[in-house]
Amino acid sequence: MISGAAGSGKTVLAASWVAAARSPVPVAWLSVDGDAGTDLWAHLSCALERGGILPTGRIPVGQPLAMIPRPAPDSGFERRWRDLANALVELPAPAVLIVDDVHLITDPVAIAGLELLATGAGSALRLVLCARYPIIALHRLRLEGRLVEVGPSDLAFTAREAVALFEAHGVDLPDESRDRLLERTEGWAAGLRLSATQASVHDSGGGSGDRVGRGVAEYLRTEVLGRQPGEVRRVLLRASVLDRLTGPLLDTVAAEPCPTVRASTGVAGPTGVAGPVGQVVDGRALLADLAATNSFVVGIDGADSWYRFHRLLVDIMRADLAGEGREDEPELHLRAALWFAERRDFSAAVRHAGRAGDWRYAACLLVEGGLGVIAGSGDAGREAQVGALVDVFPVGSADQSTECALVVAARGVRAGDVEAAERCVNSARIRVASLPVGRRRLVTTVLDVLEARCAELRADPDAMLACVRRLLRVGQRPDVTAVPAGADGHHCGLWTNLSAMRAVAFATRGRAELWRGRPDGASESFRAALRLAREVGAGDVELSCLGGLALAHAWRGRLRQAEAWAGRAAEADRSRSATTARDDVQPAAVTGLADVHLAMAVVSFETDDFVAARGHAFEAERYCRQWPQPVTAELLVLLNAAILGRAGDVRTARRLLGAHRPVGLPDICVRTRLATEVELLIAVGNPDAALAVVRRGITEHRPDPAELLALARVHLARADTPAAVAILAPLLRADTGSGIGSITAACVLDAVAAGRGGEVARATASLARALALAEEEGVMRPFVDAGEEVRALLRAHPGLRAAHRVLVDRLLTRGEAAQPGPGAAQPEPVTMPRGSQSSMARPWPEPQAAAQNSQAAAQNSQSVARHSLSATRHSLSATQHSPSGLLAPPEPVAVPVEPLSGREQAVLSYLPTMLTTAEIAKEMFVSVNTVKTHLKSIYRKLDVARRRDAVQRARALHLL
Repeated sequence: MISGAAGSGKTVLAASWVAAARSPVPVAWLSVDGDAGTDLWAHLSCALERGGILPTGRIPVGQPLAMIPRPAPDSGFERRWRDLANALVELPAPAVLIVDDVHLITDPVAIAGLELLATGAGSALRLVLCARYPIIALHRLRLEGRLVEVGPSDLAFTAREAVALFEAHGVDLPDESRDRLLERTEGWAAGLRLSATQASVHDSGGGSGDRVGRGVAEYLRTEVLGRQPGEVRRVLLRASVLDRLTGPLLDTVAAEPCPTVRASTGVAGPTGVAGPVGQVVDGRALLADLAATNSFVVGIDGADSWYRFHRLLVDIMRADLAGEGREDEPELHLRAALWFAERRDFSAAVRHAGRAGDWRYAACLLVEGGLGVIAGSGDAGREAQVGALVDVFPVGSADQSTECALVVAARGVRAGDVEAAERCVNSARIRVASLPVGRRRLVTTVLDVLEARCAELRADPDAMLACVRRLLRVGQRPDVTAVPAGADGHHCGLWTNLSAMRAVAFATRGRAELWRGRPDGASESFRAALRLAREVGAGDVELSCLGGLALAHAWRGRLRQAEAWAGRAAEADRSRSATTARDDVQPAAVTGLADVHLAMAVVSFETDDFVAARGHAFEAERYCRQWPQPVTAELLVLLNAAILGRAGDVRTARRLLGAHRPVGLPDICVRTRLATEVELLIAVGNPDAALAVVRRGITEHRPDPAELLALARVHLARADTPAAVAILAPLLRADTGSGIGSITAACVLDAVAAGRGGEVARATASLARALALAEEEGVMRPFVDAGEEVRALLRAHPGLRAAHRVLVDRLLTRGEAAQPGPGAAQPEPVTMPRGSQSSMARPWPEPQAAAQNSQAAAQNSQSVARHSLSATRHSLSATQHSPSGLLAPPEPVAVPVEPLSGREQAVLSYLPTMLTTAEIAKEMFVSVNTVKTHLKSIYRKLDVARRRDAVQRARALHLL
C-alpha cells in the first residue's frame, strides 16, 4: 500500500521501479480513472492479460469494454470477481499487479472486489495499490504480516534527495536554502520539483523558500482546495488563521450556519450526509477526514485531537483569505484568543489577541500568565513562550492601560533595562486606583514582583526585602486565595494558587540576604522557596534557589555541599533544556545558573584548581551577559583578580580592580573587594598602605570574617604578630558563626603566628585543627597561601602527615612544584576557552617578594628569626611574603655589602618591568621624589649607575 497526499510521488515511485526492470516476474499495470465502477474487473482482466499473467481470451479481442454485457442487479456480478480471484490463485508463478489512483474507485461493489483480490487471490499475486488514502480494510492483512505500507513520511524527500533533485535541474542549492525549503515543503515531492523548475528558469539558486511559487499555489488550489465542497473551502479559509486546530476550536472560529459537511474523499462526494440547513460544521469529523485522506492536514498528537495545516497550504489559504476580503480576520483571531484563554493557554491566546490588534486584552492575558517573570504553571515550555511574547510586545502600547504598562515593564526587566522598567512600573502604580476592585490585588502583586526584579537589577537588597515583605503579606490573607463562584479561569482576580508568587518572594529574600553577607539566613529562604517551587512546578525558580544554595555554601566554605547543590542545579537545567530553548532568557533561571558557576569557581579556587576556576568563571560571565547581574559580575572580577595575584601577575590584578569600580553595590561586594585589595597591596610589598585601606574600610561597618582575615594578614606582613593573634582570636571560636572556611584560614594564620613566636605546641594544634577542617572539604588555598612556613611545620611533624596523608601529600607536592629556581621567569596567566572545566591545577610559583617597609619591622623579623623550632630546625623569617599576602620565608641568598631596606627592595622589584618612575610611585602610593631617593640609594648599595645594571646585579645576588 503506497499512500500519500497529491503530488507526493506515489505513481513515480511505482513507475520508476517498473522501468528499472527490477522485478524478475511479470508486471501488470492499471491506472484507474474517474469512470471506473462495476466494470473494474474487466479492466483488471485486460491488464493481467496484457501483462502476460493470465491467458488471453477472457475478454473478447477487439471488443470495447463498454460493449461487454453487464449482468442484471443481484445476478451474481460478484461471481466474476470470485472467478478472477480463483484464476489468480492458480497462477503457476508469482506476478505483480499495480493499480494506480485507487482512491478514484467509488463503486462499493468494485471496492469489495478489490478487497477480495487483496485477501483471497493467493500468495502468487503481489498486489501494489497506489492511492492518496486506503479505500479497503487493511487490518487483517496488517495482523497477518502480509502488508507493506509506504506512507507520507517514507515518500518525503530527505536533504540529500532534495540536493540531487536540484542538481538534476542544474541548480546549486546552498545548505541554508535547502534547510529552509525542506522546512517549508516538509519534503513534499511536487513542491520541491516545482521549486526546482522555477529556480532553473529564474536562476535563483534554489530560491529563498520563504514564499510559495505560482506553480505550487496553482497545484494546491486545484488538487486540494478545488476538490472540496464550497462549505468546506470556506471553513478551511477561516481556520487558516490558526497555527494548530482541534474540533471545538474549529467550531468556534469557523462557525457558520450551513449543512453538516465533511471533506471530499472522492467516494461519493462528501463523506458525511447533509443535514438540515442551519447546523454548524462538525469540526472534529472534518479534521479527522482531512487527516485520514492525506489532504494536507497533519496530526500533531498521538490522540488525533490536534492538527495543523501543511505549511505551504496554510500560506496559500491565508493569502486567499486576505485577498478576497470577505472575512473579518481580527474577529477570527479574537474568537481564537477567547477560546484559548478559557483553557488557560495564555501563549496561544496572546498571539491571537496580538494578531487581532487588541493589545489591551493581550496585556491582561500576559499579566495573568506571569509575564515571563513569575513562574509557576508547571509547564516550562509554555512559560518560555509567554516570555518570548513579552519580549516582542510593542513598547508604544504602554499608555493604553495599566496592564500594558506592566507588560512593557516586564519586557524591560527581561532585557535588563532597569530604567525603562521602573518608568513603566511607576506609571502602572499610579493607574492602579482606576482599576476595578477585584482587579487591583492581582495588578498590585505583579507590580511588587516587577519592583523586586528591578531592585535586583540595581543590586539593592533593602528594596528587594521591602518588596518581599509586601508579597508575603498578600499571600497570607485568606480572602486573596478565594475564587469567586462562577468566575471563569482567566478572570479570577489572582492566581488560585499563590505558591508560585511566594516561591519568587522567598527566592528574592534569599538572594538579598546573601548579598547582605548573611548566608545562613539566605539558605533558609532558598530552602523555603525551593519547596514551594517544586510544589507548583516552577522550574526557573527552583534553578534559582539551587544556584543560590550552592553559592551560599561555597561562601561559607562548605565546598562539598556547594558541589552537591550545583549538581542538583545541573540536573534541573537539563530537565529545563528539554522543554525550552537554550537562548530563552528567564531571569530566575539565568541568575541561578550564574550563581552555580560562580559557586563552582569559588570551590575550584579554594581547592587550588585555577584552571577549573577560570572555566567556571567564563561560564558565569556568559550568563551575566544574558541578563545583567551586577553583584555576580563584581564577584567574578574580584575572583579573577585573586587568581591573577596568586599566579604572580599582581600588576594585572590591580589594574583589573582599578578598571572595574562599580558603586552602590551591597555588602558582599564591598567587603570582598576590600579583602582583595588588601591582599594585593601586601603582595606588592606595601603593607602600610594595606593597613590604611583596611582600617578606612572597616570604620564604615562592622568587619566580617574575610576582612578580619585580611587585617590579620596585614599584621603578619608587618611582623606585628601580637596584633595578628588578637585579630584571629574571635575567628578561632566555633560559636561565632564565621563559617568553616574562615575558621580554617584563621587556624592556618594562627599556626604561622605561633610558629614565629616559638610556640610549637600552639602552632601544631592550630595546624592540626585546620587540617581536620580542610580535609573534609578538600580545601587547600589557606595552606598554599601560607607558603613555606606551613610546609615546614608539616614536614617537621610526621603525626600530622599520618593523620591526614592525602591532604598533606598534596600540599607538600604542590609546594615543591611551585618553588621556582633562581631567576625563573613568572609564567603567563592561563587563558581558558569558555566552558573549559579541566581539573588540572596550574602550578603557582612563589616569586621573590619585597622586604618590609620599616626598620622596626626588619629588626623585629631578625629577632623572630633567632628563635628556632626544635622540631622543624628551620628559621622562620618574617622578611618576605607570597603574592597572596601571606608570608613565605626566602631562601638563603647572597647580600650586598650594605643591605637594602624594605622600601628599597620594594622599589627594586619594579625595576625589571617597563614601569616609569611615576608609574612605580603610583603603584606604591608614594611620591615620585621618594622613588627617586630610593633609586639613588639602590644604585649606591649595588655599586651600579644604571637601571639595567641594577637589575643584573640584583639577579646575580638573588635579590630578584
